[in-house]
Amino acid sequence: MNYNDKFNKDLIQGLQDEKYLGKYLEKFYNCKVIDYNPNNNNEYDIRIIIGNKEELVELKTDRYEFYKNKITNNLFIETMCSKKASGIKTTKSTIMAYFYPEQEKVYLIRTSVLKDFISSNGATLRYTTGCGDGGRTSGFLINKIEYQNIFKVLDIKKLKIK
Repeated sequence: MNYNDKFNKDLIQGLQDEKYLGKYLEKFYNCKVIDYNPNNNNEYDIRIIIGNKEELVELKTDRYEFYKNKITNNLFIETMCSKKASGIKTTKSTIMAYFYPEQEKVYLIRTSVLKDFISSNGATLRYTTGCGDGGRTSGFLINKIEYQNIFKVLDIKKLKIK
């Protein structure tokens, strides 16, 4: 599979995962989905109202461990793509969501808290380059087990949500 085919397949899956997470949050967390980013840009993926407050959610689906059949327990925080700021550095989201479908887990964290965590701990975190999007992406790896206390971890069972 060439890079463009894989990118398009991942994009379609990502859009489906956004809808799934939105419906899950509506059903179990008393929130209302306002929209899924109509511009499909890097600002946010899902706009919700929860507790009378608007929140912008950025969803990252991670299937690396599934595809590689290798457990790393890493959560990848994108900071650069094609030598330009991206991911956590450019999102307008207020909440970052990291979805692991095969593990049926979503790791939620306020974007500001994640930025502060990286700023305070960046020297001790592993920074990796040559990652996704054809090797064009760079970012931090955070051990999601070691640092699970900074996340709200949701158990998302494989439900039939319509």
